Amino acid sequence: MKKRMWVLAGVAAALLVSLPQNAKGDNRRALAEELMNVTHVQKTMEEAVAATKQMMKQMTSQTMKNAGINVSASAAAAQEKVTNAIMDLVTKDMGWDKIKDDYISMYADTYTEEEIQGQIDFYKSPIGQAVIGKQSEFMKKTMEMQQKRMMELMPKVQAIIKESIPKTPPPAAPPAPPEPPAPTPPAAK
Repeated sequence: MKKRMWVLAGVAAALLVSLPQNAKGDNRRALAEELMNVTHVQKTMEEAVAATKQMMKQMTSQTMKNAGINVSASAAAAQEKVTNAIMDLVTKDMGWDKIKDDYISMYADTYTEEEIQGQIDFYKSPIGQAVIGKQSEFMKKTMEMQQKRMMELMPKVQAIIKESIPKTPPPAAPPAPPEPPAPTPPAAK
C-alpha cells in the first residue's frame, strides 16, 4: 500500500512539475505564431515560391540557349507545363496551411520566450518594419545574384558532365567480307 502511495505521489509530482513547462511551451508557441504574423512569414514564403518558379523558367531557357539547343514553341510550352506542374505540387504539399505548425514548433523549440518577445518587439519597431518591408526586394536581389552566379558556373558544370561521361570508341569498321575462293585450275588430262 505504501509503495502505491509513493508511486501515485511521484506521478502527481511529475504532472505538477510539467504543468508550468507545458504552459510555458504553449506561451512560447503563441509568441512564435505572433512573431510569424508580425514578420509576414506566409507572404514571404508565397513570394519566394513565385520567384523560384520564375527563376526556374529563366534558368532552363538560358541553359538551353547556352548549350545551343533551339527549342520549338511546342517544346517550350511543354517545359513550362512541367515547371508549372512541379511548382503547383510544391505549393500544394508545402503550402502555408501544411507547414505553419512546423514553423511554430521550430521557433518555439529554438528560441526562449524572451528571445521571441525581443524579436517581436524589434519587428514591431519602425526599423523592424523597414526590414520586413524591404525583405522581398532583398530576396529578389539575392536570387538574381545566385542565378547570375549559376549561369557563370554552367559552362564548368557542363564540362564536368561531359568529362564524366564514359568515352566510347567509335564503332569498329565491319569486318571485310570473305574473299571468294580462288578458282580451281582445270584438272590435267
